Amino acid sequence: YANRLLAQPGVFDDQAKTYRIIQGIATVKKKNKDGVLFDPAGARYELPVPLIWRHDWAIPLGRVTAIKVTPAGLWFEGRLADGCLEWSERCWEHLKYGRVPAVSLMGWNLPPYTGQWNLFEISLCEEGACDEALIRVVKSVLNPNIVYLDNRKRETIHLDARNNVEPSDLRRRSMVSVQTAMSV
Repeated sequence: YANRLLAQPGVFDDQAKTYRIIQGIATVKKKNKDGVLFDPAGARYELPVPLIWRHDWAIPLGRVTAIKVTPAGLWFEGRLADGCLEWSERCWEHLKYGRVPAVSLMGWNLPPYTGQWNLFEISLCEEGACDEALIRVVKSVLNPNIVYLDNRKRETIHLDARNNVEPSDLRRRSMVSVQTAMSV
């Protein structure tokens, strides 16, 4: 359902003035709270990977457009839909203000277990199974396909948690915000 909804005309408008982008870490090389290891180097996927709200495939947010293995873990970048989905604006507000800081994924280990696994979705939520799986950057970027002749900023950073922020700090801020935020 999510893939069909995201493929509809107008969901991703290449002529939109700005793109809504998030970046973060989807998993790291250690067992999560459930005792499952999703080794970043073993990820198998086909881009674009669906970007989902709280693992609910009826509420897709966008597409993961880039993934790479880094020393910090499995880094990803995703583009959120351009606002035509009824829930996208509320979800975007939650992301911009750090109310939903965690990343969770859906994947399956490939038998026999050799460290490889299939990645099926990246989900944005209040808390995931991997403490280090967090949204690190939330930003609006001017459409790279449009030429601007003035000196306007090319991007607006809404949230930047890349430097000097412990995962527990983001989670603590999120839990306070979630208690007062409206439900999506």
